[in-house]
Amino acid sequence: MNEKWKNNLGAYLAEAGAYRIKYLKEQLSKYCEEYRKYLEEFKSVMVKTDNYGDIEDERYLVILKITISTIDTGQVTPFIIGLNFNNDGNLAIKYSTSFDFSKNTFEKQDDLSPYTFKKEIISEPEKTEKGYVLELINRRLMNYFDEIKKNN
Repeated sequence: MNEKWKNNLGAYLAEAGAYRIKYLKEQLSKYCEEYRKYLEEFKSVMVKTDNYGDIEDERYLVILKITISTIDTGQVTPFIIGLNFNNDGNLAIKYSTSFDFSKNTFEKQDDLSPYTFKKEIISEPEKTEKGYVLELINRRLMNYFDEIKKNN
C-alpha cells in the first residue's frame, strides 16, 4: 500500500513543529525493548526496564538500568538512562555519568545519591530513528562503564 501521502504530510507538519508525540513515544518504547532483549542475550548482563519512572524528580517514558558483571571488575553499579520525547518533539535523555562508591550505603536499592547525572535534549532530525537512538544509548553506556573501570 502506498503511504506517500502520510510521509509527505508528516514531514510537512514536523517541519512546522507539529509532532506525533504519542507515536514517537510508542516507537521509543519499542526501541528500548529491543535493546533490552539484545543485552539479555549476553552472560553477566542484567537489564531492568521501568516504564514511566523518575530520575531526580523528572519523568521519563522509559528507564533502563543496565548492570554488567565481569571477571576483572566484579559487579559494577548499574548504568541508568531515562528517555522521553517532550512536547516539542525533542528527545530528552538523562543518564548516569559516574558513581561515587563512598556515598553508596547499599541500604536503599533505589537511592540515586551516589550517581552523577547529565541531561541532554536531542533535536537533530535523526532523533526519531532507531539506529540513532540506540547508538546514543550505546555511547553513553560505554562511556559510563569505562569511567567506572578507570576509577576502580
